[in-house]
Amino acid sequence: IDNSSGVELLEDEHGGNAHIWLDVKNAIRMVWNIADGLKTVFPDSAALIGANADAYITRLDALDKELTEGLKSVSRTDIVTFHEAFPYFARAYGLNTLACVTLDPDEAPSPLELSRVIETVKKADNCPLFAEPGVDSQALKTIAAETGAPVYVLDPVTTGSGAPDDYETKMRENLAVLQTALKTK
Repeated sequence: IDNSSGVELLEDEHGGNAHIWLDVKNAIRMVWNIADGLKTVFPDSAALIGANADAYITRLDALDKELTEGLKSVSRTDIVTFHEAFPYFARAYGLNTLACVTLDPDEAPSPLELSRVIETVKKADNCPLFAEPGVDSQALKTIAAETGAPVYVLDPVTTGSGAPDDYETKMRENLAVLQTALKTK
């Protein structure tokens, strides 16, 4: 099952960005794609699969509205992220990703790249920096020390507990972090 079918992929110098689920509208499309694929494989369960997909999509629609409303009133929209996980989220919810510290979370930025991000953060009035759970980024610490920009943690929702509402919970936690970091009006 190609769960990304029908999703407009964002491109960068490394190809398509895979973090499509961080825009809830894309996650909804993914649910439809998965449900359609499962209906083909399990036609006797098509009605149940469809009903379950509809119920989850209703919850995701509510989450999308909550994120849209919750970020509509922030006083800043510029952010700098640890790596390129959040362009879909930023585009969907009106944020402006000024820079990513690294394109690959397992690689440190070069001194030149680090210097460029520091200058970008300074020009943006020390906009907030966003790390990811479990990642101890020396580069982010350096940027924060050089600029005075605060560091917060956003979860790219690449792992989870397996709980049925884990995606929704993490996205709501991200909303709360962003509201604090971007100062809700």
